[in-house]
Amino acid sequence: MRQNLHSFLLILALSCCGIHAWAQTGENRVAVGVGPSLTTLFSDFSETPFGLGGELLLRWNIQPSFSLHGVAGVSRVTQSLTNQDLANFPNYFGPIGGGIGTGFYPNTTPPLPREGRNNLSLNHFALLGSYNFQPGQRFVPFVAAGLGIVSFNPTADASGVKLPNNLNNRYNLTALQLPLSVGAEYYLDDKLALNGRATLGLVFSDYLDDLAEGGNDPLASLSIGISYYVFGELDCDKDGLIDREEERIGSDKCNPDTDGDNLPDPDEVRRHGTDPTNPDTDGDGLRDDAELLAHRTNPNRADTDGDRLNDGDEVSRKTDPLVVDTDGDGLNDGEEVLETNTNPLNPDSDADNLEDGKELHTYKTDPLNPDTDGDRLNDGEEVTTYRTDPLLTDSDSDEITDGEEVQQRKTDPRKKDTDGDQLSDGEEILRAGTNPLNPDTDADTVGDGDDECPLVPGVRERRGCPAPPKVGAVTSFPSIYFLVDSDQFDFGRTETAENLAKVLAYVNQCPGLTIIIEGHASREGSEQRNQELSDKRALRVKEWLVGQGVDSNKIDLTLGYGSRQNAVPEPIPNSPEAKAMEPAALESIRRQNRRIAIKVARTCD
Repeated sequence: MRQNLHSFLLILALSCCGIHAWAQTGENRVAVGVGPSLTTLFSDFSETPFGLGGELLLRWNIQPSFSLHGVAGVSRVTQSLTNQDLANFPNYFGPIGGGIGTGFYPNTTPPLPREGRNNLSLNHFALLGSYNFQPGQRFVPFVAAGLGIVSFNPTADASGVKLPNNLNNRYNLTALQLPLSVGAEYYLDDKLALNGRATLGLVFSDYLDDLAEGGNDPLASLSIGISYYVFGELDCDKDGLIDREEERIGSDKCNPDTDGDNLPDPDEVRRHGTDPTNPDTDGDGLRDDAELLAHRTNPNRADTDGDRLNDGDEVSRKTDPLVVDTDGDGLNDGEEVLETNTNPLNPDSDADNLEDGKELHTYKTDPLNPDTDGDRLNDGEEVTTYRTDPLLTDSDSDEITDGEEVQQRKTDPRKKDTDGDQLSDGEEILRAGTNPLNPDTDADTVGDGDDECPLVPGVRERRGCPAPPKVGAVTSFPSIYFLVDSDQFDFGRTETAENLAKVLAYVNQCPGLTIIIEGHASREGSEQRNQELSDKRALRVKEWLVGQGVDSNKIDLTLGYGSRQNAVPEPIPNSPEAKAMEPAALESIRRQNRRIAIKVARTCD
């Protein structure tokens, strides 16, 4: 039977090799188990088959890779004796005689028959420490060694009588043993496991078979069983979230940060309520860790501040995801981005000095157009400076836009009749040609509203019109400007329209008045060109008067004088006198000579 020992040792060695599985031992877990076992004795006799028994197991996984095993078991081994055994041990069996089943053991009183089989009853307890290979998965191989106690009782099979040396109390029925094991656990789930082991017990006694020959008698056993973990939970990644819980929520039980968002899984589950399998729980484009650690937003709410922009969009747009109205203009960020197209980072998107919210909700102006009504005053000026209506181009309905009143005319855009002369600003500017800032434009003490000749000084008796002009009287209007070398009026200069209005008033001062329109030029250019221009400019004034409703019969003649009749002396162009003059002084002389004059052909009736 000694060769069986060599075979069993080979099984142990092969079991230790080829261990590549992973383990699920966890740490600080305790299991209890039970199962059948097969035990044999490597004895001095030739035939010792395995005998059936059972074991109880207590396993404590102190660390994932180290466990303590407490094993208690009972078994019964039956040895079959042969004639060869009798021949090998004559001092024990006595003379062979008729062989096994005949005769008696020597030195026994009463004589003990030699039966064909012996029984060995075994009780054992051992404490072993095991090394668990590669903990973390379902299959847990291990190797173990420890110290144990074996109690044994060798007897004859049929009679149950103690064998000779046992009968004669030649040895102690309890012995120490050194158990060496290889085995494995296979986890059916986190609590329940199948286990198996092969154990070689080096027993410090040679009397397990009742015969002290050939050294100590080792024991060998094969056991299988089922274990249930009654204490402790698996936590593969040691993150404080047990594996069963991780399996339930779908996280990786061996990765403490399943979704890689720098938030440990248990923090996500227990503190933040976020999804440990999704780095962006609320799907707002920001990772959970960025929301919690950088932006302080709610990782479970895509729009933390409730402004209809999700937090990721707000970070991209540089708005504050914690403030509904980042720029404080009275419009929330979502309204600005999704509806009004205003700038959520600028309270005044169109730079008109009105906040976007006030433009929309208070004044009803366009927050993207600085001049909503197009009157050349921006909305802020209208509201805060001039108190005009930013939705009306002409707040006072005087036919002059607010911008023109403020910027050109200097009239009051909120007052229809700025100077109080009973003529609206528009009537004065567009038809009468009077000064809307002066209630008596011609300073004749007759207000423009009552003056039938408001541009020509007159007398009250003639309702502001002058005494009838004398035949041949000439009145000059040097401030009617034309474009250079042209007969087209230069209305870019306000004096042109004002003086044309004076001409119109002069002609219309009485029905019977007829006139001659004279055109005069400065001495610049050739005499021929100056003659042509003066003729054309006089004719252009006639055309304008007729266009204003003047009867063409009131205009007897248009006559150009070229540069022959200067109003003031003018030096010849390029002469030493002209070159010696300052350009501005020379131009002042020429401006007075470039003029339109009205000559009375027939006076008022």
